Amino acid sequence: MATGSEYTEEQLNYYRICCITTDELTDGLRTIFKQEWDNRYATTLGEWKDEAKNGQDFKNGESPRNQASNRELLATMINGNRAEWDCSMLFYAILYSDCIGRGLNVVVRSNIDDLRKFRYQDFAHLPRGQISEPKFQSAITKLQGVFQALGLSTVKIQEIRNQANFSISHLNKILKEVDKLRQEVKVLEEQLHRTVTSAGLQLDLNVGAIHLTFPPDTVAEPTDIRVYRWKYGACLPQLMEHEAVVSNVIEISAAPEFGGLKFNNEVKVVLSHSAAGLQGYEVVMKRLTDKEKNEWEEIAGCDDIRQVSGIYFYPVYSMAMKDFA
Repeated sequence: MATGSEYTEEQLNYYRICCITTDELTDGLRTIFKQEWDNRYATTLGEWKDEAKNGQDFKNGESPRNQASNRELLATMINGNRAEWDCSMLFYAILYSDCIGRGLNVVVRSNIDDLRKFRYQDFAHLPRGQISEPKFQSAITKLQGVFQALGLSTVKIQEIRNQANFSISHLNKILKEVDKLRQEVKVLEEQLHRTVTSAGLQLDLNVGAIHLTFPPDTVAEPTDIRVYRWKYGACLPQLMEHEAVVSNVIEISAAPEFGGLKFNNEVKVVLSHSAAGLQGYEVVMKRLTDKEKNEWEEIAGCDDIRQVSGIYFYPVYSMAMKDFA
């Protein structure tokens, strides 16, 4: 057992928030999923008992397009045991699945999305190894508020908030989980940081076959931008009727000190399509118009091109946009 005297308060704060995020947040999501499932299906498919039948029922309730888009997640989820589900699976099940996500209460959706943002944005980018007292208290208060809004107990959070010692084995376990999360976020973001000047800029994010062109005089002064490629756990578009697959999704944002992005010229964004061989479908591009409601609109005027960044075998689409909030 490692005692508080072996660590500074800032180090203890780090271990506490790691423990809450890797254990309590995940357990809370598992509880909410079961509640939502039982509310909908207890009298038809039966209560969720973490059995294989439950997992199969969940998969059967997903549309073919959702099954295709989330086959990696469903390969584990089909077993039905929530203890085996990580946060990516739980966020998908609650926010984006056909079984639960469609018709999810707006308050529940908003608070679950707050947990998603905390895990993938706030927590994943905290300084490694130590957290100041103000930042720690702010994070705890935020999490407790979300848990209370969801009707989840905050007893364990409060216990960990004041915990002064951790077993070495438990510490090693949660720190491994944190490393896994950081790697997940690294892949989730697959990010580029660059500075756009009045001379213009061209960017290639080869992992996602993403290409951006900022023409000269796009910005009035040098602007630091960040380009992220989203994956599971992010705020992905809801598939509409006759839509089969969500391919690449990217976010272009400014460094915090720049606020929203305003471009003077059109920025061309070129994306590869991950299901190039899918027959009988056309590819469309969308932009996020409302973050809170996860609403997207189709972008008109996208062109089909065949050779960008050496990925000649993918159909690639381009679009021009001027404003990024």
